[in-house]
Amino acid sequence: MFGGKDYKDLYKTLEEQVSTYCTEKNCVATYNEADTRISLVKKDATDDTLVSLHTESKSDSVEVIGSYTLEVEPDKETDFKQKLAEFNYGRFKYGNLHYSAPNKSVTFSANFNCKEYDIAYETLSYGLDYVFENVENSKAEVLELVKNSSEINPKMDEKVRELISQINSLVGAEEFKKVCRELAEVAPLAKQRGAESSLINQSFLLSIDSGSGHTTQVDYLQKLYDVLGVFKFDDNQTWCEYTLTKEDKPSTFTLDDALVSLRKNENPNCIISYDISDFMTNADVPLLKPFLMQLCKFQGKNIFVFRVPYLENEALEKIKNLISDVQYTRVISTPPFTNGELRKIVVKKVMENGFEIDEEALKIFDARIREEKTDGKFYGVRSVHKVAMEIEWLKCKSDVAKGVSDDSEKTSGRVMIMAEDIKDLSNTYEREPVDGFSELADLVGMEKITERIREIVAQITLAIKEKNSERPCIHMRFVGAPGTGKTTVARIIGKIFREQGILRNGYFFEYAGRDLVGGYVGQTAPKTSGICRDAYGSVLFIDEAYSLYTGASDDKDYGREALTTLIAEMENHRDDMVVIMAGYIDEMEELMKGNTGLRSRMPYLIEFKSYTKEQLFEIYMKFVKKHFKYDESLEVEAKKYFDSLSEDYINSKEFANARFARNLYERTWSKASLRCTLNNVENVVLKGEDFISASAEKEFSERLMQTRTIGFK
Repeated sequence: MFGGKDYKDLYKTLEEQVSTYCTEKNCVATYNEADTRISLVKKDATDDTLVSLHTESKSDSVEVIGSYTLEVEPDKETDFKQKLAEFNYGRFKYGNLHYSAPNKSVTFSANFNCKEYDIAYETLSYGLDYVFENVENSKAEVLELVKNSSEINPKMDEKVRELISQINSLVGAEEFKKVCRELAEVAPLAKQRGAESSLINQSFLLSIDSGSGHTTQVDYLQKLYDVLGVFKFDDNQTWCEYTLTKEDKPSTFTLDDALVSLRKNENPNCIISYDISDFMTNADVPLLKPFLMQLCKFQGKNIFVFRVPYLENEALEKIKNLISDVQYTRVISTPPFTNGELRKIVVKKVMENGFEIDEEALKIFDARIREEKTDGKFYGVRSVHKVAMEIEWLKCKSDVAKGVSDDSEKTSGRVMIMAEDIKDLSNTYEREPVDGFSELADLVGMEKITERIREIVAQITLAIKEKNSERPCIHMRFVGAPGTGKTTVARIIGKIFREQGILRNGYFFEYAGRDLVGGYVGQTAPKTSGICRDAYGSVLFIDEAYSLYTGASDDKDYGREALTTLIAEMENHRDDMVVIMAGYIDEMEELMKGNTGLRSRMPYLIEFKSYTKEQLFEIYMKFVKKHFKYDESLEVEAKKYFDSLSEDYINSKEFANARFARNLYERTWSKASLRCTLNNVENVVLKGEDFISASAEKEFSERLMQTRTIGFK
């Protein structure tokens, strides 16, 4: 039954519409009365193309199912199913792909609510379109998954197969997965031939950043050795981790301390992971060799893992060669997670707790991750899991506000998280987008800069249209004092370039110059490349860029290496990334002089002038008008204050311009809030007395006194 009427009657009623639909889709419709199913078969269907779509009635919903034949080799089935599950994560708003080995087919099924009879056809038509498109569009990618699926020996022990399947389900970490599959494949023969020592005495060098899964990898190594039955682990502790340092520091071990711990047998029969990042410089590397020689005495009793940050190949090879001189060492390099992989992690995490996340909601997650990365405090998986918990909480909070129960929100057995549920997750996600040039027009004192940006956009778009002409380099230099709008304009340029088809994403990534620099030999280049990789298709804004160039030839200052890597990325992705370097005029000029070729790669120079007194007053009042009611006395006092600032001071290097105006606005707001609280006033209205009280505070009164002194002189 469907909507209170017989499903067959529904099909007859909609026969004409279904016929039209079939003509458009080149398929034939049939009705199976036995199982109340409408089937649509493509006229040109073969074994390796879309075979059929059908709908089934289920109370007040329509289930639409699409399938095509696919045969996967038995030794690839386990890995393929896992890869297909990952492929589903967050990809489809409705339904998922499933593989059936007995039927040798891939099926996509989705349920669509349809509570009213008169909208049945609309629901059916939408569902058929949705399934058709997703089955056909995803088929090539699914076939690629089959091609790339790893063979898991069907003769492998069941527990080992299960563990390898779990390892294969990890996001990223391809080298780690490959090594684990090799260990699982070869270990049984090594045991049979009495060569377990060749496995037990292997050491591992993991090149992996914090938050990229180091703990997970060591944990899985321990589980793999255990399930393979080649190493007897201590019942109380299976593995432990130490950070080794050259000097005695809290929560760390010196090399001597680590050896003393081994001699005392404090960690018997376990995997010991040593973080040797403190020994990464060329001068410090040789200090490790005597330590490594001593470790050889404990091989067989312990399995050793060494961790360093994610490094470029040359630097990693030096460390590997040092350890390999005395121990058989396997190198496993794990790059930082890509944006797509971070998406998979958050979707996987919320699915574990019974949620699904909508594509638009994932865009808000993307914006939040960009914010997390910008402050330099991004910790990979840990940060993503933290955000996932916040997403789930915001969803529950939203449902409570709407009076929605779990059952009514579930699709495919999970609660769907929509964009509106987590709108507070990000401060930079645009809920009601405004075009970029309109945003520029709303800024105070940006008329000349807006005109310059229009010229740049016109030049670039013309070059794109004229295919024979060379596309101009689009990197820029922003120079000027703090608080003059450089960051704000850079963010808007990303939006404008996306709107004009110059950039595909137009996102904004902000870093300080020294954020590109690593702490060890070989860490800077991959760190800088990783930051650039995130910004492909977008704007990479580097504030205080001149801090990358000191002019000195200090071997431990890796700023030059960061610049060299950045320049290469700028050249290789000149059509797909905008790098904007910002800073003071003089310092930026020194940066250009000290780096041959940098000026020619950044042809656009935009100078941001300090704001006038009148503009500062206007900025201050824009903050006030946007958020509060105010009386005339506030405007009078504010005008009087800004007029009293001298030209010398507002044009000085240390003056914060719009930031100064914002700080004063926030202090006025604070004073008004306190006044209203003390007087039991519910609605806050900003007054002149609030401004006088705020401007009298040390931060502002001292500056006012300085400006008056300057003016007197």
